Amino acid sequence: NINIPENVRTIGYSAFAYCSNLEVVTFNGNVTSMSRDAFDQTPKLKLIHFKGTISGINSTSFTDTTIRTVYFDNQNAVNNLTSSSAYSSLIKNAKTIGI
Repeated sequence: NINIPENVRTIGYSAFAYCSNLEVVTFNGNVTSMSRDAFDQTPKLKLIHFKGTISGINSTSFTDTTIRTVYFDNQNAVNNLTSSSAYSSLIKNAKTIGI
């Protein structure tokens, strides 16, 4: 599991790609940029939790993942994300989406 600290604003290119045992990612702050393939090829990734706002996600940030649950603590995070092309990439396999 990974807890992204509150002061992190950018997730770089392939930052967590190929982390074969990664299951849960929690973003504790406001992420303003997430590069392509940031979480590519993370086959066990099941849960993403956004505690702050999120914007600037690349449409391929979550390719080849098995995300089943996405939680948002902030309604603004949902508003920002649903207007981006990354929304469908992030939630295409999700069974549960909670606010």
